[in-house]
Amino acid sequence: MKKCIFLIVITAIVAASWALYNLQVTKTSRSSGSSIPYSARLSSDALYEGIRKDIWYVYDTRKYIEYIYSHLPTARSLPLNMLEKRLSEVPKDKEIVLIFENDTDAEQGWNIFITNGYRQNDIKIFDENIEEWSKKGYPIEDHIPAGC
Repeated sequence: MKKCIFLIVITAIVAASWALYNLQVTKTSRSSGSSIPYSARLSSDALYEGIRKDIWYVYDTRKYIEYIYSHLPTARSLPLNMLEKRLSEVPKDKEIVLIFENDTDAEQGWNIFITNGYRQNDIKIFDENIEEWSKKGYPIEDHIPAGC
């Protein structure tokens, strides 16, 4: 009996610790503990206005299959795993917006641009995701052939 109670208590402690850890990870946004400055982050609203006014070059660094399925208007596909090889396609004299799959990819991509001579003020990170964009009613494009 004492052994069962001990195991239940240990299990509860481990579960509570795991839940607290996950809560902290969830609360940690790209802005905390990141080398990406807060001023470089864009919300859906800000990005939509920039796209509407044709201010930025938008690059979607998600996997190509995800890009085909859904992407923002005017976004060009530039998968993260190809970023360094194709960096010459990205102009250094324009403002760039990058769309990433997750925070880790954003950090990695940001560092690739900065270490390759892009100015911090010219690189922006879309700080939300495609689902949040879509839920706000902003347009999504796809390249799925008709009948699929």
